Amino acid sequence: MDKHIYTSTITGINWSLTRVIVLIILKFVASIILAKLIVPADFGTIVIATILNTLNPVRRFADTCRRHNNAGILIFRDGL
Repeated sequence: MDKHIYTSTITGINWSLTRVIVLIILKFVASIILAKLIVPADFGTIVIATILNTLNPVRRFADTCRRHNNAGILIFRDGL
């Protein structure tokens, strides 16, 4: 059983790493294609949109943390 968990973990890590590398390559290729298709003034707008899109998961995580904090999710036991 331990060997199965180890191999499953390594396989999962390899797939995750492969996914990240493929996404980085695709984003790089897409930026090269966009650089050829649009004028330089519009490229700055695309860069800003890309940065904001990249930061969106960070913002959602921060919003989730803030909502849970305000919701009072702490559970207290009597007698502590």
